[in-house]
Amino acid sequence: MRSNIKKILGLLLAYAVVVVSPLSGQEQVRRITLDEAVQLFNLNNLQLQAARGVTREVTGAARQMGAFPNPIAAVTHESVSDQGLDYSETYYLLTQPIDWPWSYSKRRRGGSQRVEAAAGGLRADSAQLLFELKRAYVEAAAAEAAQEVVDEVTAVFRRAEQSGAARFAEGDISSFELKRFRIERARYEQLLMEMELDLARLRRQFTALTVPAEPDVQLAPVGPLSGDPPSPSLDLLLNHALTSRGEIAAATASAEAARAAVGVAKWARLPGPALTGGYKRQSDGLDGLFLGLALPLPLWDWKGGEIAAAEARVETAKTGEQLVRLMVTNDVRTATQHYTSLERRAALIGDELLAEVDDLLDVALLSYEEGELTLLEVLDAARAYSDAGVTKTRLQAEYWIAYYDLERAVGGFMDGDRQRQENR
Repeated sequence: MRSNIKKILGLLLAYAVVVVSPLSGQEQVRRITLDEAVQLFNLNNLQLQAARGVTREVTGAARQMGAFPNPIAAVTHESVSDQGLDYSETYYLLTQPIDWPWSYSKRRRGGSQRVEAAAGGLRADSAQLLFELKRAYVEAAAAEAAQEVVDEVTAVFRRAEQSGAARFAEGDISSFELKRFRIERARYEQLLMEMELDLARLRRQFTALTVPAEPDVQLAPVGPLSGDPPSPSLDLLLNHALTSRGEIAAATASAEAARAAVGVAKWARLPGPALTGGYKRQSDGLDGLFLGLALPLPLWDWKGGEIAAAEARVETAKTGEQLVRLMVTNDVRTATQHYTSLERRAALIGDELLAEVDDLLDVALLSYEEGELTLLEVLDAARAYSDAGVTKTRLQAEYWIAYYDLERAVGGFMDGDRQRQENR
């Protein structure tokens, strides 16, 4: 008899998918794993591509800071005449501005530090975007699993209403009981439609992070993440974060770039010389080579304001670095507390409180068929099954999201923690 009940429920669920859920047929749904989603994200995510573009821009600007100044070529011709006598001189010149080696090295160092700052910013942006992708994956999978639970219970209420109508006609139940069946079914039908809309929204968000150029394709997870996330080494996370977070690397490199800019500003008080050489030819047949040296004289402008501004930027960068380290510390502690809280909640609710509800609905239906339960008791069991299933699904999703948020907060887990995850 229990197998017959499951067959009936399966037919009702199939009917609900075809008739009650028209939204699912409007877009092509393609299911992918989390690893496949990460690969698509690395290839297609528009925000990530924009962040990479900024890094390439800074890299190009830094490379330009290390370029030597171009030489200047010139030709001059002087012609004079007096009482029928003509005389002319022609000069072919090549001038090469020269940077002091120490000024050039400071400029190169500042450029390389800017590149490191941009690379750290890219790592930070990538980590945040990757977390958003994983969260979208988990939320979409959890929403679908929760919808399946509510869909199953809604099918039970549909069947209960039909059975109740028949029993009301026979006088076995009251009008109040029948109306209650119908109210409960209407409530679950409404809840099911709301969950379908929410699932479509979450899938669109997930798709936008992976294949934004394909609006007609809707990506969906292959299913909820199984099991619990691995337990990282919580006592080592803070120290790991202070050496791994991209924000800290960016702030440290920005401070070093500001210090290098001070050196560039100080050496700018004595500009580099310019060497000039060339060939001179006179109309009387004389010619020859010549050399020249030009050295700017810093008589009026000693770059005092520029140096003061550069030194102020150093202090600002140092303060910014301290603020970033404080932000990272608080971020790691908050994420750790959230993760440990979800770990305890998952262990308590998942193992102790929800362990016996998986077959609650089947047992209630079987007991009803054998006359051991009333319809109202079946409906109460269905509600309990629905609440327990949705709670367990969402709690598991929050647990995985907390784990991925902790991964983001520490700048990526250490090799040991990552290996434990891969071995699950």
